[in-house]
This record gives sequence, structure tokens and C-alpha cells, in this order.
Amino acid sequence: MAEKTTIFDNINGELRRRHLTQQDLAKTIEIDRRTWSKWQDKNDMPASVLLQIAKWLNVTLDYLTRDVHAE
Repeated sequence: MAEKTTIFDNINGELRRRHLTQQDLAKTIEIDRRTWSKWQDKNDMPASVLLQIAKWLNVTLDYLTRDVHAE
């Protein structure tokens, strides 16, 4: 069985396509890199942050949540 796609997979994929790093993202949305890692480990982040990321990447929330299924 294939691994489930997470929002973080989609965000990290978009960062790679744009030759950006998680550190670039963390600096832009003004969070500590450790906070990002904690969210990623828990597969959870505030909706307000997801919206900030979508705006920064100029993509929709639908795009970032594609192929993601609730547990």
C-alpha cells in the first residue's frame, strides 16, 4: 500500500519546484524552523499558516491539499 500524501509533501514538492528551502519558507512566514519541523512531525499546522503559505506560493488551498485524505 502506498504512503499517504500529506500537505507537507505537497508544500515541500512546491518548494523544490521553485528551488526554495523550508528555511526560506520559515523566514517568510516568520516561524522558527523547529516549529515547522514539529508541525511536520505531527502532520498538523494552523489553518492560518497554511493560508499564508498558499498566498506566498501564489497557489490555492485546493492545490496544497490535493491528494490528501483525512485519517
